[in-house]
Amino acid sequence: MSCQAGRVIYGGVVPFDSVWRTGANDPTRIVLPFDTRFEKTFIPKGEYSLYTIPTPTEWTLIFNTDLKEWPTDPNRSKDFVQVKMKLRKPATQQERLAINIEMQKYGGVFTITWDETEAFIPFNILKK
Repeated sequence: MSCQAGRVIYGGVVPFDSVWRTGANDPTRIVLPFDTRFEKTFIPKGEYSLYTIPTPTEWTLIFNTDLKEWPTDPNRSKDFVQVKMKLRKPATQQERLAINIEMQKYGGVFTITWDETEAFIPFNILKK
């Protein structure tokens, strides 16, 4: 549990074991221009809103098909799929929430970094 500007981020500002909207203002969206595999989970090309469920040991990344609504409590019936993300400590403390896609040959690593926590999951692009 780390603190930033006198506040606890994970387990505080972002509660553990609850759906987190993972961003501010508009829905956080991802556009997958190709069919993609996150670990062993297939996700067809398309646009999705993203939510997460952080825990102290791993996160769940949720791909949701509702692109219009952005409630604090999303319509879970529109969850398309959930994948598990691993955690690590970033090289430097991240003052602001950052979502990054590090491209590699035929895939990459999707990361969410804030404070002293980085959640990550590798992915592969499935070109036809």
